Amino acid sequence: MLLRAGRNDEAIVRLCAITVSDPDDLVARELLFDAFFQKRCWEPALALAEELSRRQPDNARLEKSRIATLTNMRRYDETIAEATRYLARHGDDLTILDTLKVASFYTGKIDDAIRHGQRALDLRDAEACRNPPPFPLREPASPPAGANVISFSLWGTAPFYCYGAMINLVLSRTVYPGWSCRFYVDGSVPPACVAFLRDNGADVRKIEDEYPRVGLFQRFLVMNDRTVGRFLVRDCDSRLSTAEAELVQQWIESGYPFHVVRDHVLHNELMIGCTWAGRTDCGLDMVELMRRYFTQGPTAKYGHDQRMLGLMLWPLIRNRCLVHDRHYRLPGVHSRPLAARKGHFGAGHQNLAAVLAEVDRLGIPRLSPDHS
Repeated sequence: MLLRAGRNDEAIVRLCAITVSDPDDLVARELLFDAFFQKRCWEPALALAEELSRRQPDNARLEKSRIATLTNMRRYDETIAEATRYLARHGDDLTILDTLKVASFYTGKIDDAIRHGQRALDLRDAEACRNPPPFPLREPASPPAGANVISFSLWGTAPFYCYGAMINLVLSRTVYPGWSCRFYVDGSVPPACVAFLRDNGADVRKIEDEYPRVGLFQRFLVMNDRTVGRFLVRDCDSRLSTAEAELVQQWIESGYPFHVVRDHVLHNELMIGCTWAGRTDCGLDMVELMRRYFTQGPTAKYGHDQRMLGLMLWPLIRNRCLVHDRHYRLPGVHSRPLAARKGHFGAGHQNLAAVLAEVDRLGIPRLSPDHS
């Protein structure tokens, strides 16, 4: 219960006492590993994972836990060796393939990273295609009549996101003329940030988050707004760009109702949460897709937004979207290659000094010191 409540420190104290009094209580040791892992205390987590693996050599979950810990410690060569052995013993595993992709990428083995990433993408696609669509995709008969909207989620006080929202609003005027920005926010966003967005023409929607701890989902609700024609879904901490806008224009000209971009070796989800777009007149209900996803019980610890898109939306749009993909291909999908370029779409801007310099250059007012 303490772990589920996020009270890791209390959990660690209690579990340490249990493991000292009963060294053979393997359940307590596994829970202690989970507590250290969640707290990102990698050294004790690894020590426990190795001990548990020695005592339960056929436990695949413990093997994966050890591999995940090595990855987080950036011990990538060991990660590759352990993960390769895991696949040889147990066969294809999505988590392990993604781990190999990451470790190979950060050790400069780009071809290996792409190979593992492609295999993981293939598995995701096969899983999604086994998921029966809850309703059909309606083929639009004419160009959409509603507004063009760029949709963001924003919550909390982190400057990367608050300033990022303000920066993107300013950039949108030149990058996407004729488009408006919509921000789904909650009460945790600094009032000065919300005021700037409103005063500068943004559509700010204060909406209760029906799905706890997954505020990223709010930006998807734009798909259910029939006053909208086309929409883009983006991250506040990434930046709108003319290079991205060129791809959006290619999508519009293609006539396909949806658009997906994957432009990095690590982008091997079926849909990246912040680089997709669509139109609202296809008869799809995003709220129902979200409800079905959470009813089934999410299995991913992170990336719920992308997991939901891949499982629920991708099977509906797979054959009716234009995909710009730099590294990966799927059969039967309308893909166009991306030319190599510096950076990639959806990249987060997490350098505070650089963000503040951007704020000053664009003439955006600074937030109070507590928020910058």
